[in-house]
Amino acid sequence: MIACLVFAAALAPRPIVTADPVTLIPTDDVWAYPHAGDPAHDSFLRVWGTDGRAAAKDAGELEQFSYGFLQFDASKLPDGKLTSAFLRVYNVSNPSFTLEQAKAAPLQVRPIPGSFIEKTWQYSQTEKLMPPSEDKAVFGKTSPTALSDSTPMMIEVNLLKGPGDFAGFLASVKKSGKPLDIALAAALEVTENRASYKIYSRDAERESLRPQLVITY
Repeated sequence: MIACLVFAAALAPRPIVTADPVTLIPTDDVWAYPHAGDPAHDSFLRVWGTDGRAAAKDAGELEQFSYGFLQFDASKLPDGKLTSAFLRVYNVSNPSFTLEQAKAAPLQVRPIPGSFIEKTWQYSQTEKLMPPSEDKAVFGKTSPTALSDSTPMMIEVNLLKGPGDFAGFLASVKKSGKPLDIALAAALEVTENRASYKIYSRDAERESLRPQLVITY
């Protein structure tokens, strides 16, 4: 009888064990725009594009775009296969854009081909750190589901949605020993009522509003 019970227990379905997510806060971030007042210590990253595009095609038109650059310490991430990867950021309440504008021009996450140091940041570095302009480079994009006049709005971008290969990008970064550098971009037209994403940076006074990279293996 005991042997039967042991055998039955062995055949019973085992509960699925899900690994706890790893949450990282940026080690560095900058507002990449030529007229940024204090790009390295500003509490906000402002993001917009031009002519219906989120990223510049070449250095000649770079100053028409505004990016948020984020850097994370990839060495703090374990090895293994990614099961989920999300970037969570918060836009200020009472935003400058309408819900229709945001849906038409969602917040995007793109790779940065290099690294930067917040303390020594100069806008001239942006030319070497331009995120790829092609749509195929986008790791993920999303827009707020609702707007609020009083509460900051979380925008959660699924980095595995693609078409860009975030898992491959992260694996390459970890192998090289370099930090993970990504850009916030959007096609919002700042010329239309000064519409832009205004995202809390790592210097936000409230810790809960700072960007978070949430990864599960």
